[in-house]
Amino acid sequence: MEIETKFRVLNERFSLQHDRNVLEKKIRLDPLTGVYNRYHLDGLLQQVHKDRGPLSVLMADVNGLKMINDHLGHHAGDELLRTAAQQLLKHIRQEDCLARLGGDEFVMVLSCPGSVVRERLSTIRKALEAWNAAGGLPLELSFGLAGSDDGSVAPEVLLRQAFTPGAFLRTVIIESSI
Repeated sequence: MEIETKFRVLNERFSLQHDRNVLEKKIRLDPLTGVYNRYHLDGLLQQVHKDRGPLSVLMADVNGLKMINDHLGHHAGDELLRTAAQQLLKHIRQEDCLARLGGDEFVMVLSCPGSVVRERLSTIRKALEAWNAAGGLPLELSFGLAGSDDGSVAPEVLLRQAFTPGAFLRTVIIESSI
């Protein structure tokens, strides 16, 4: 009887840990796209600030989502958001993060210098051109970029700068020296 009780308690602990892991994953992921959400991003930005290395924030805004929703329905808009996430994920390394902030906004947090991010942005744009040339629902993204090559600028500041209206017209790399 004692072995059965220990086995049952052990089984319950594993079950509770599994449930906890499932819930933790659910609160960190956007249910529509499967990428991280704002909750996860906020925690990541706090951690990244402690690490103090090169950091870039690339904001991507899905153009025309409202029009797609209005004319083709929300299922088409949802598909467009999933496609945007899939296309952006192709350009994320394991140490980077892609998060959907909500609506039509995605953020890539990249632990690399601005020159590397600009090259990656060029690659993303070419991949989007190829995607659109293949047909299907057109995907157009606007980008905002801010970065700190030496990690001296707080990630929250970079996030705000990447969202600045002027950041969509130009890319801003903040280079600070220590």
